[in-house]
Amino acid sequence: MKKFALALMVSVAMVFGVGMVANAYPPSDTPPVASDTTPAAGESFTVEAECSPVGDEVVFTLNSEPPQIEVATCAAKSAPLVAGIKLEADNGVVSATFTAPAAAGTYTIVLTGAAVGSASITVPADPGGGLPATGSNGVGSMTLVAIGLFGAGAGLFAVSQMRRRQTVTA
Repeated sequence: MKKFALALMVSVAMVFGVGMVANAYPPSDTPPVASDTTPAAGESFTVEAECSPVGDEVVFTLNSEPPQIEVATCAAKSAPLVAGIKLEADNGVVSATFTAPAAAGTYTIVLTGAAVGSASITVPADPGGGLPATGSNGVGSMTLVAIGLFGAGAGLFAVSQMRRRQTVTA
């Protein structure tokens, strides 16, 4: 029983102990942020992310056709102390500017290098300059049926009232 317990403890340590080393150095907890998540076709927008360490390169790839690729260097944050929290010395910020694709759709910007993650944008379709058609431009068949039934009911009501008022001669 002691050997089984020892083997179990060793196997648990191997499974969970090795997994902890893989997550010891995450590049950033903050996902990249696009300045405009719904830019119009041809409009410029910026993607910004935290990176680490300062001085390393980050590759931004927009999955448009053809792909847009920007390479930027991780720079030191210029923000002052916020509420007494000191910023990490080796964390920085990186940004790149893109032009929204002409085709409508959802696109992803993937970051690799000193910053990892992805951000999405949606290029809306051009509405064509006018409002979409809504409602009805005529009288529907259900409306015609309802008007006909109303007329028939009104006619039957009128006939019943006339018959009721007639005097009966015996």
